[in-house]
Amino acid sequence: MRTILLLVALTAGLVSCTQKPAPPKFTPEEVAQSLTLLVRKGEKGKARFAALDAVRDSAPYVSDFVRLFPGAEVNYRYFTSTDEPGFDVGVDLHERYEFRMQLPVRFDSERLKVIGYGEPKFVIWEAASVTRGPSGFAGTTLNPAGERHFGSAEWRTLVERGGDFAAIRYTMVTNRPVPGFAHRKVQP
Repeated sequence: MRTILLLVALTAGLVSCTQKPAPPKFTPEEVAQSLTLLVRKGEKGKARFAALDAVRDSAPYVSDFVRLFPGAEVNYRYFTSTDEPGFDVGVDLHERYEFRMQLPVRFDSERLKVIGYGEPKFVIWEAASVTRGPSGFAGTTLNPAGERHFGSAEWRTLVERGGDFAAIRYTMVTNRPVPGFAHRKVQP
């Protein structure tokens, strides 16, 4: 009899373990509050991006970057722990290199106006190869020896020399494009 009771108890325990818990239920008021918060968060992001739009042409480093590298793309990204977007600027060079800059931005207490900038970070990555998998997505293998990080002092030298990377002792291969590099961002 004890064995039967033990088996019944174990079976009941297994059945209850395999049942999926019911999804949480929210009242219409809770759903409305959540949606309102999401909308407010989105509006705050729009206001911050509008503030970045307003200073884009005059932002230090950004204007020089775009002037030196006319093909540069300027984006706004969250890359700091302050929950504030900054400038993320990048350009492909010689179908082999990706050159990027991230410029942190400081906002006023309302987070509606840009009041200052942090220290920019620059990086150059050199591609070794680009391959496409069966899905058609591109994968870029980087050459670790071609990676270089630097700050504003070397940037000033680069600007003074008209974008000549040799001025900061970085030698670029300009006559050997990496096959597939130019189209690596185009996905199926």
